[in-house]
Amino acid sequence: MSLLLLILFAYFLGFITAIPIGATQIEIAKRSLKGYVISALMVALASSLSDVMYGTIAFFGIAPFLKNEMVISVFLAVGIVVLIVLSFFTFRKSQKDTDTKSDDKFLINKKMSFIVGFSLAVTNPPVIFWWLAEVQFAKDFGIYTHFNTTAYIFFLLFGGLGLFSYLSFLSILLHKVKHFVSEKMEKRINLVLSILLVFIAIYFLVRLISVLHGKSIV
Repeated sequence: MSLLLLILFAYFLGFITAIPIGATQIEIAKRSLKGYVISALMVALASSLSDVMYGTIAFFGIAPFLKNEMVISVFLAVGIVVLIVLSFFTFRKSQKDTDTKSDDKFLINKKMSFIVGFSLAVTNPPVIFWWLAEVQFAKDFGIYTHFNTTAYIFFLLFGGLGLFSYLSFLSILLHKVKHFVSEKMEKRINLVLSILLVFIAIYFLVRLISVLHGKSIV
């Protein structure tokens, strides 16, 4: 019974963790609103797999390695570049007189969508500490106190499933409402999304500067 509670708890935490708007959700929105729901789901899948990978590292692997300031700096720098590039393409789609056929090919490409989703998620190593915090929550609430390999594996699987469930729900929901979004509104949405991507890039930049100055980013 306690293992079942742990599974439900992990799924719930994974689901709510995916709700705050971030770069992954923005990329999902861009594809779903264009009707490319499979590509949006590939972004969701890649992002979830990346987070599960970090959870695996947190529970079984090399978490101390990812505390290294140089390693964190590299991840953040890559993240900034990826976000700026995505912001640029998103901004282009908000312009009326811009030929966006090549951009649509980029959005509909399933392999590229997977790469984008994984790249955005993998540039956030501190998610390791969130996985560790979630396990601590389970212990503090008395849901599961004696974690072993089996418990960690179930926690990872259902935490990742919770993440993917919300992102999939978001993909399908936006795909359903796209018929109510006019071309003019779509361009405005893309403009807003491009600005949000820039703000996320700035956030990454602030974190990078903090790391380079030896301050904690957690």
